Amino acid sequence: MKGSPLIYPLACLSIGLLFWQCSPEATGPVARFYHNLNAHYNGYFLAKQSLDSVEYAIFRERQDHYLRLLPIYPEIDTNRLKRYETTLKDCIKKAAFAIERHPNSEWTDWAYLVVGKARFYLRDYNNAISTFKYLNAQSKNALVQDLALTELLRTYATIGEMQNAETVKNYLRQQGVEAGALKDFYLAQAFYYQKNKDTLRTLKSLELALPLLKSNSYRARLHYLQGQLYQQLNDPTQALHAFKEVQKHRPDYLLSLMARLQVLLLTDFRKVPYAKAEKQFERLLKDEKNLEYRGNIYYARAQYWLYRKRPESAKEDFSRATNLSQDPLYKAYGYLFLARLHYENLKQYRAAKAYYDSTLQFLPKEEPLYNNIQRRSKVLNQFVEYIETIELEDSLRTWAQKEKSMSPEAFDQELTQVLTRHVRKQIEEEEARKKAQQQQSLQQGSTLQEALNQQSNRTWYFDDPLAVAKGKSAFRQKWGNRALSDYWRVASKAASYPADESLQASSTTNGTTDPVALQVNALKEEFLKKLPRTKEALAVSHQRTQNALFNLGKIYQFQLLETDAADRSYQDLLNRYPQNPFLEEVLYLRYLIYKDKNPALAQEQKQALKQKYPTSIYLKLIEHPDYYQKMQAKTAEVEALYHEAFLQYEQKQYANALEKLEQLQQQYPDSHLREKTDFLVILCKRALNQNEWQTLAERFLLAHPKSAFTKLVEQMLTQIGSLPANTTP
Repeated sequence: MKGSPLIYPLACLSIGLLFWQCSPEATGPVARFYHNLNAHYNGYFLAKQSLDSVEYAIFRERQDHYLRLLPIYPEIDTNRLKRYETTLKDCIKKAAFAIERHPNSEWTDWAYLVVGKARFYLRDYNNAISTFKYLNAQSKNALVQDLALTELLRTYATIGEMQNAETVKNYLRQQGVEAGALKDFYLAQAFYYQKNKDTLRTLKSLELALPLLKSNSYRARLHYLQGQLYQQLNDPTQALHAFKEVQKHRPDYLLSLMARLQVLLLTDFRKVPYAKAEKQFERLLKDEKNLEYRGNIYYARAQYWLYRKRPESAKEDFSRATNLSQDPLYKAYGYLFLARLHYENLKQYRAAKAYYDSTLQFLPKEEPLYNNIQRRSKVLNQFVEYIETIELEDSLRTWAQKEKSMSPEAFDQELTQVLTRHVRKQIEEEEARKKAQQQQSLQQGSTLQEALNQQSNRTWYFDDPLAVAKGKSAFRQKWGNRALSDYWRVASKAASYPADESLQASSTTNGTTDPVALQVNALKEEFLKKLPRTKEALAVSHQRTQNALFNLGKIYQFQLLETDAADRSYQDLLNRYPQNPFLEEVLYLRYLIYKDKNPALAQEQKQALKQKYPTSIYLKLIEHPDYYQKMQAKTAEVEALYHEAFLQYEQKQYANALEKLEQLQQQYPDSHLREKTDFLVILCKRALNQNEWQTLAERFLLAHPKSAFTKLVEQMLTQIGSLPANTTP
């Protein structure tokens, strides 16, 4: 049966009408269904999946440093983010499909939101901000508006525009936030407060967000942050509860381990025996899953030993932590604790200096403690330098005296014995250190990475005298004594160069090439060069010792705040050098030490200062405590008066300037600007054609012969032929 001839035209017309109804501008029921369906599943859904994959990858590959306060949002590594640049740009294209092809669909605003977030992760902050602002202004969906403003708040806080961020935050709080956006808003608000270092408000915002989050590793991480915030607020009970909560939300393994360590450290040992906690630490160390995290565990156990007031045990575990940890921050803070232990508890300043130096090697410069540690390291560098100077100069003078009183053979023999013991002790300590490291690696199961770390931490060859001595010996055995020159390996050249006597002497001393003997000979040669054999050299040696003793006392007193040790250093200086050049200041510094704790001794220092230095500024500081403030005020007044006169001189107001300068000379005849004042008076009188300037210029040359203005004054006098006979133009 043949169909009606109208069927085909009607079918084409129906299809045409359907397509017309589904055009981008159409708003009918069929069009809305069509655009919503396509915008959702062909545009927004695919774009959202791409964005979610990037956010998940950022979270999965995050590098959290558990010694720092965890950030609300995982930090984005720029180098890692480059790998997702293509995905994010593709995400924007997919979202643009929904926006351009289906502008009237209900998913268009959601697509814009995806575009804004993708731009945020691409660090295209300006366009991200524009997108979020557009949604807030144009969207009719209240939930989308609130989500856009929440992302705007996060963006402003990220780029440091805190005033704009606060404006957005306050607006959202005043207007109210849709239930679907509350979770994101509370997190963005917590992020804003964290950026402002407002611990209490960060915690409150975080606790509002946590119940709204799904139970997953993201929520577990925020519970760990909650525990850290409670620790900052000195609330260990709530911190312990937060760290225990981490385990309930499927944390990744490292996060779980760190939370377990925090629970151990926050345990109430009034209810739990110490032995139980120590067994748990041992179990964690023996667990093969923790092989790469042993540094973290040792670090936590070291803190436990500090709580138990067992510094030696803490010292051992901090040392293990710095050797085993792969995280530079753990190394840095491990070295920092070792430095503090040696500085505060053990009073071993040389070791403390070395550990502070190691701390700075690993500690990032943006860490809040960096500048303080750097200052402490510099103080200890100076401190150890002064101690070593005193020891060296005392030793040099002692041996210089022995050289005069002993026979050359006996002197050489005794010096060789002392240096040999010193070298062997160094070698034994180095071998013991290496053996301990090897045993520790065997016991703990050293990884390949640790072996590489140990290799990289070895002493540089030319910093190891023993290795250098061995190298020289091996070179001479193979090549003989050759001068340093081009083509030194050519055999025929060996005979044409004169032998290097220093090399020959060191290689044949005592007929041995023993590395210890070679090192001893090298040290002895260097030591003998430094002996103060003349009166001049001896005087220089004593001066170095005086300087070191005085400065050592000041470091003790003002930087290490150890007044007893400072007083011992000053007393040593006075006993050894009663007439030292620092006596005046030493008496004043000892007065400050005794002023509160022993007034009688303080008065003795004051009387000695009065007798020996009656016009001393230190005596004025003692008798008039506000003397320094008065001197500062006087100095400020002198400088203000001079500055005013100088400005008037520059403006060619010579008479006014001269009046000010003469007032300055009369009121402050001994001011620190007297030389400049006298010179400016000469210039003003010369400019006013007052012949008196010539007399003043001649007096200036006599009063200030080494002044920086002397040549200028001489030139002015030479021009008029009035240069005094006792000066040279």
